[in-house]
Amino acid sequence: MQSITDDGIKVRTSKTGKVLLFEWTDELRQVLDRVKELRGRRQTMYLLFGGRGHRYTSSGFQTAWYRLMDNAMEKGAITERFTFHDIRAKAGSDSEDDKLLGNDIRTLERHYKRKPVTVTPLRRKQNI
Repeated sequence: MQSITDDGIKVRTSKTGKVLLFEWTDELRQVLDRVKELRGRRQTMYLLFGGRGHRYTSSGFQTAWYRLMDNAMEKGAITERFTFHDIRAKAGSDSEDDKLLGNDIRTLERHYKRKPVTVTPLRRKQNI
């Protein structure tokens, strides 16, 4: 897992090819430790992988996601379904760091920034 470094986790985006470095936080380290626990002794070059240790295919990931959503709905952990893409959009909307998603600023604004932009109206000068 050469993407995991002392500085953080490196990810190459599929569309733009940009390399992003997600710096370590306590939460990110905890998640990585939990993933390593769950994978057990299985040897694979992937952090997240399908049943045979290979990377997820698009359809394989989608199937796993649907099962996760069904399970979460049944347990009452969530009240409505959402897509993996929705998580990305929420991160883009919530983050002040426009580099988080690795997109061009125009793409980011058009596709990922979903929260309304707060603006302060101009005040008219009062005639004195």
